[in-house]
Amino acid sequence: MCCNSIALAQSENDADTAQTFCDPKIYGQARPKGIEMTYETHFNQRIRSESDNPNFGNQSATINTNRRFTFKLKAPLYLKEHIKVAVGFNYFSEEFNFSKPENIDYPLYTSLQDKHLTRIGGTFYVFKPYKGNHYLNVRASFDLSGDYDSESEIKLKDYGRISVTGIYSTKVSKDHSYGWGLSYSYNLGRPLIYPVFAFDKNFNDNWGVEMLLPGWFKFRYQNLAQTNYWYAGMQVDGASYTVNLENATSKQLDRFLFRKSEIKAYLRYEREIYDFVWMGAELGMSKNVSFNVSESNSNLLMNNEVIHSNVEFNPYLNVKLFLVPPKKYYK
Repeated sequence: MCCNSIALAQSENDADTAQTFCDPKIYGQARPKGIEMTYETHFNQRIRSESDNPNFGNQSATINTNRRFTFKLKAPLYLKEHIKVAVGFNYFSEEFNFSKPENIDYPLYTSLQDKHLTRIGGTFYVFKPYKGNHYLNVRASFDLSGDYDSESEIKLKDYGRISVTGIYSTKVSKDHSYGWGLSYSYNLGRPLIYPVFAFDKNFNDNWGVEMLLPGWFKFRYQNLAQTNYWYAGMQVDGASYTVNLENATSKQLDRFLFRKSEIKAYLRYEREIYDFVWMGAELGMSKNVSFNVSESNSNLLMNNEVIHSNVEFNPYLNVKLFLVPPKKYYK
């Protein structure tokens, strides 16, 4: 009798699941960020640049600081049981400050010194749940990326960047989901299309792991009230900027593509200040995978590298303030 009751209950639950749209939330995951502001600083980056082009040659220097500021806004646009759509605004700015800049005459370094490299644009999010335990996530972004300002002539073919990621996932339980998809992005500095694998799993009420390979993974620890989170992980981050070349001895290359990517290992702490107001801090080490210059008139999918640079390991620190949905609305 007991076994029959359990079997009947399981059948009813399976039938209910099959008739309802999938809820992607995994227990323990932090609430999504609606507004986020981050300030990050990298320290003492020793750089060595080499070029086969005699107009550039080889040079080395020290980057005292690489400062970065990020502002993100994400808001729902259309929320229905069978589909959810959101839009976002993204602003990112970074600058490099070299040691003894008055003694630097290398074109790459003088072009980056104390100059704002900016990425500004929007993101379109689509979440499509299916009846049962499957769902689809699609994210598409468009950014203008370079050293432009309010007086610059901005051409989309020079500064425009598009990134798209789509993942089809299966929710195994409230503690486990996984998915496969494709991504087109600039995480390695150059635009690439590559497969992605998403995986989220809880080991118990406090510990879990989240990943979107090959982009990032992180181990998570949260208290039972879910008001304090610790993360330890690694991520790959990159960008492609269109930059005007200064102090060049050759007029054949007055504008270039600055392609950079890095691997970061970090320890991060986030905590609730008041319900929907949160703060965080992150300490880590960064290693540049690429820090190179390519011709701006080349196909974005091609390399055409003019200057290759190697940047040593360097420590970094960031702090952030962000807003999340209030608990009563998120639940």
